[in-house]
Amino acid sequence: MGRLWKDGYPLGFEIPIGDQGLIYDDGDGTVPLVSGESINIYENEKIILKSNHLNLPTDSQKDVLELLTGKRPETENRDSLIKDIFIASVFSPIDIQVVDKNGKRVGRDFQNPGHIFNEIPGAYYSGYDNVDNEFLTIPNPRTESTKS
Repeated sequence: MGRLWKDGYPLGFEIPIGDQGLIYDDGDGTVPLVSGESINIYENEKIILKSNHLNLPTDSQKDVLELLTGKRPETENRDSLIKDIFIASVFSPIDIQVVDKNGKRVGRDFQNPGHIFNEIPGAYYSGYDNVDNEFLTIPNPRTESTKS
């Protein structure tokens, strides 16, 4: 594989079917400093903290809000951790709506033009008006029915 794989390539990579020798896992939970750096971030705006990859948004929230607003929040939201997420993306002219097991909806309301549903807690819908593609996300989707 020449210069593309200076330390060699995964065993079986040359086989065009299957996993090509790649083994997937959860990684070590870290983000290398070089991955988080950008030439567009000033030195005094860099945030370096001890956290694992999954908790970075939660653990850095006070620092980020202070950089954006100039005020450090007194409280923080520790309940916002997203451990799993459902993402759906479509390309127009298709519109999308997702209905959960409890009948709650997120996405376009096909019966009422100009209206969208946002009944699933924490869900986000990009909208459908004047966009080439649409997407929606549902954090921590429930897999069991929990009528309330």
